[in-house]
Amino acid sequence: CTPGLMEATSLFGAAAPVEVKLKEVSFDVATNALASAPHRSDVEFPKASVSQFLGFLYLGSTRQRVPLRFDSTLAQSWFYSSPACKNDDACAKVPFASYDPARSASYSRLDPVEQRLAYRDGSSLSGLHSRDKLCYLRSSEGCLADFDFLLGTRSSDGSLHQLSQSSGVVALGRSGQEGGLLGRVGVFGLYISQAKYRHSVLTVGSFDLERYASKKPGAGVGVWIPQDPQSELWEVKAGAISLGEKALFAQRTMVVDTSSSFSFMPKGDFDLFVQTLSSEFGVVLKHLPPSQPTHYFLSLGEGSSDDALESLPELAFSLETDTPGQELELKAASKDYLIETETADEFLLTFMPDEAQSSGQQRWRLGLQVLRNYYTVFDSQNQRLGLVESAEKAGLLNWEPVIRVLLALLAGLTILLLLICCLCKPFRTCCLKRVSRRKRAESVQQDLRSTQVTKEENYMLNSVVWLP
Repeated sequence: CTPGLMEATSLFGAAAPVEVKLKEVSFDVATNALASAPHRSDVEFPKASVSQFLGFLYLGSTRQRVPLRFDSTLAQSWFYSSPACKNDDACAKVPFASYDPARSASYSRLDPVEQRLAYRDGSSLSGLHSRDKLCYLRSSEGCLADFDFLLGTRSSDGSLHQLSQSSGVVALGRSGQEGGLLGRVGVFGLYISQAKYRHSVLTVGSFDLERYASKKPGAGVGVWIPQDPQSELWEVKAGAISLGEKALFAQRTMVVDTSSSFSFMPKGDFDLFVQTLSSEFGVVLKHLPPSQPTHYFLSLGEGSSDDALESLPELAFSLETDTPGQELELKAASKDYLIETETADEFLLTFMPDEAQSSGQQRWRLGLQVLRNYYTVFDSQNQRLGLVESAEKAGLLNWEPVIRVLLALLAGLTILLLLICCLCKPFRTCCLKRVSRRKRAESVQQDLRSTQVTKEENYMLNSVVWLP
């Protein structure tokens, strides 16, 4: 496939791809840590926030708009439904807009027996195998008439939705069912924006390197990472992983995970990574984990500043590609693996140990904090993955978002002035009086000019000498 735009005419009947705008939602990691370890409420966590990205899709014949996450590691999509799980407190108290199958004439239940979906952290969701219409737009365009999913009825705890601010998950894993999204679409591209005024985008059924990828040589355009046909996950293989000039690890398999802001590594690798930061760069581990999952905070010393953060080295991954002898460099700067907190000398580490991983495995999981610097293409049809430096990281932002923001501000200011003139009676009266006063002044001036002209004409007529 040549670099550029690949159209999705077979799926939606239109040349243009379907783009789902993603909303960035921040959540407090201290709340997350204490929710997972309520017995350690005495532990003080520095306040820091990370982001998740939600897309609003439309479910059922009535186009019910619900916020959903997109998970590249999951095989089964699932949606919460408050009416369907009203007998389960953790499931019924979804604080967001949830899907109601009773409002959809196109809903059907495929299996009356409940199925259970288990997560790696021990939480689980039980639900009914169902089918309904899924649309990416509110209009009739961009719809899948028979989308399969799990309708949530019972949850082992509230952690699946309490902190994600979503009403479900759309599965984008390679082992997804034929009735799911990836089995129907085959390819999608993910662009994560780091600018507040620019939307992150999930391109469904296509990808757009021309718009979202860097044009610099060596950025990764045209380089693909082949996928193992036997694997159920999107994976990349790193021949070497280094921290600055120091080589740390070799021959590691990494899973691309779009559902998590954090990245995970085996416990032994994590200990060596933190030890290297401490011995080579003076970084100190501040908090030990109260339980799993948890978060780690590091200190760069008294009076830490942006300069101290930028002085830390990059974490570089040398990835194997489909071209023999050619590797793709994936890099995470210090601001990607350390996030500032409200405490001046403490930073949140975005890499965590994977305690759930069985011994002997050397598998990493790369989250959005690392992937945000790259435009990621998931191509299930050709069993390959693309990682290209994003146009935003390369400094190739166009002015379209800025112009859009300025126009929106101008329109808002105009509407505000009109509302003030229409709704504020004293202001309206003042405006009318001022206009009336101006009109009277103009009328008086016009009369004076007319009077002056008349006097001049009479004088000229009286001065004329008429000859017989």
